[in-house]
Amino acid sequence: MIVSKCLILDFSILTFSELSSGLTLSAFGLIIVLVSKRFDNLGIRYLDCGTSGGIEGARHGACMMIGGSLEAFSFVETIFRDACVEEGYAHVGLSGAGHFVKMVHNGIEYGMMGALGERMQIHNDFEKKLGLNLKQIARVYAHGSIVEGKLSALLERGLKRNDFDSISGIVPKGETEEEMEKLERLGDMKVLHQARLMRVATRKKETYAGKIIATLRNEFGGHKVEKK
Repeated sequence: MIVSKCLILDFSILTFSELSSGLTLSAFGLIIVLVSKRFDNLGIRYLDCGTSGGIEGARHGACMMIGGSLEAFSFVETIFRDACVEEGYAHVGLSGAGHFVKMVHNGIEYGMMGALGERMQIHNDFEKKLGLNLKQIARVYAHGSIVEGKLSALLERGLKRNDFDSISGIVPKGETEEEMEKLERLGDMKVLHQARLMRVATRKKETYAGKIIATLRNEFGGHKVEKK
């Protein structure tokens, strides 16, 4: 958190669940609005900045979703421009919008990783029957296909790891899991629901999909993996 005489930039990585234990997401959003108004009354502008990009984002340029006064955002926009990759920041709405949009982003992330896990699970199931080369499949998907992108690139890299075979098929409980469960209640989010349950199920029975998800989480965020 950066504090000046007139502005607070909240880059907190705490989740809604951690900050609003026992509260609904809408109640937590109200808290942010009230905090912002209290700062306004003191002549202080407050911007909440949801931040993505993982470890590499911290080193080479992040992605930031900013909520709060557009006037305050414009005043410090250079900070976001310098801290983020090109086109990697935006003013997304009023106070609370930055953390909210980042939370929804986490839900997209859950669904995409779940899809990648399922994809590699079925490849692994038919590996011997069809003579599949999973490393080459991950590589070709990551270059020019419709599903290419950062997660596909991390999957390609993850399968090349020296310790990949020793990573178990368990997805450890993450800091955002309870947050995602609350997000599911805000709308019809079947993909997110199933992606979260997929992770939970691996703690009872390991899966290859779980191994892929755990590897991806470790690749972009340094999150814990269980070893065999």
